[in-house]
Amino acid sequence: MKKRGIVRRLTALLLALTLPALAGCSGKAEAETAGTANRTVQKKVQAAAEPDYTKDVVQGSALFQKNGVIFWSCDDQLCSALIGEDGLPYDFVSEGSVGADIYYVAVYDGALYLATDIGIIRLPIDQAQEEQGYGVVLGSDRLSIEGFQIYEDYIYYTYGYSLYRIPVEPGEGEELEENITRMQVTSKGIYCLNREGELLLVSLDGMERKTLCKLDSQGDIGVFGDKAYITTGEAEDYIYVYDLEQDELEELELEEDICPYYPVWVWEGKLYYNSKDYELYCMDLSTGKEEELPTSFDLPDYSEGFILDGFGYYKLSNSIHWAKLGEDLSGQLDADQALSKTAAYDIARNIGVGYDKTEFLYSDYFVLNMPDFPSDWDYEVLSKTAFQIFHYPSRDAGCGGNVVSIMAYDKDDDSYEILPHYTVAGESRDKIYIACFPTDVQYSRETEKGWRQLSEFMQHIDVDDADNPFSCAWSA
Repeated sequence: MKKRGIVRRLTALLLALTLPALAGCSGKAEAETAGTANRTVQKKVQAAAEPDYTKDVVQGSALFQKNGVIFWSCDDQLCSALIGEDGLPYDFVSEGSVGADIYYVAVYDGALYLATDIGIIRLPIDQAQEEQGYGVVLGSDRLSIEGFQIYEDYIYYTYGYSLYRIPVEPGEGEELEENITRMQVTSKGIYCLNREGELLLVSLDGMERKTLCKLDSQGDIGVFGDKAYITTGEAEDYIYVYDLEQDELEELELEEDICPYYPVWVWEGKLYYNSKDYELYCMDLSTGKEEELPTSFDLPDYSEGFILDGFGYYKLSNSIHWAKLGEDLSGQLDADQALSKTAAYDIARNIGVGYDKTEFLYSDYFVLNMPDFPSDWDYEVLSKTAFQIFHYPSRDAGCGGNVVSIMAYDKDDDSYEILPHYTVAGESRDKIYIACFPTDVQYSRETEKGWRQLSEFMQHIDVDDADNPFSCAWSA
């Protein structure tokens, strides 16, 4: 399988896999670590006494996340975008074609795995950076709605109602179990629901099986930490919770009837579910207290998306949806349109620094005047539609140093309205320029004075401010 042009994000991704986690200015290490993806990257570091049976399981997904890069497909094209500090996707790019329609994506052990209509394609990332890289087709099954999961060098999936596994290197596949509707791979084995609604535990090699409970469930199963959360597939006011440590089952009562079409998700000790009226609810698992959340968001199937840093993301049809759980912050974007709109425009075209009484930053599309006092500023191009001004002593101190990000939006795109702190910097014939300001600490104790002085100057970026240092030509 010849690869054509899948290069842009993968170099950065390969580099990110080799970098150690860095501590922020507060001294707290990042909770997320390389080597986990989708269902596993959703879960922050848990208490040592609580096992996490899926922490090394990679869930192939229609929208897959790795190190702040999201991947999805548009027919035979592998596409990608970045997740910004505000949690929103940006910089949409087509990485290239693999010559077959793609349904699910995963990254595992230095390789891309793509579930396609001709089978699962394995493409090593180092080969993906080469013009003549080649992928290997593993098996020929077109996967069901469950997608696939990777664990300890095997790919597990359902085809029809049978459970299979194949090695990540070319080799023979094998059928492990029949009559399976849902499955979740764990380090203890594969927890499955069968067509009779029974909960089974099948060994990773398929040599052993055990019926754990007869639940009459036609719903979903998701394992978070050391518990399996199982919906009934009906509009009931309870779900099943199976303790993997104690091999015990209980019914967890809910205040509302659950929507039978969606699974439940667990994030940082809270369970999220959609009611039968399609409202989003949250239960604190330690207290049992529930609340209705203001966000209008349909929880994704486990093979559709993921939860990361309190945001939910998924791909449905050609749209990417996201929401911040617990806040009235949500949105969606037609990914195909985003790809076409960002293909030609480049906010940093011919970017440079000039001087006319004071320094200024310019490109073919804008001019940003800088202060007349020493400000220790610098800039970074984030994407074809965004750049950032930062205070470099604060960045050198490991504190980010971000002062303002300028982002270009199409006139018919108002998705910036969900940003927490922004102003309209300027407008051209085709674009509206948004200044987004940080909402967290970006300086150290030693660099605070310089950062604040630069930040106060940049706060004038606003079309309604007479001292606005940003300008753009109407025709640009």
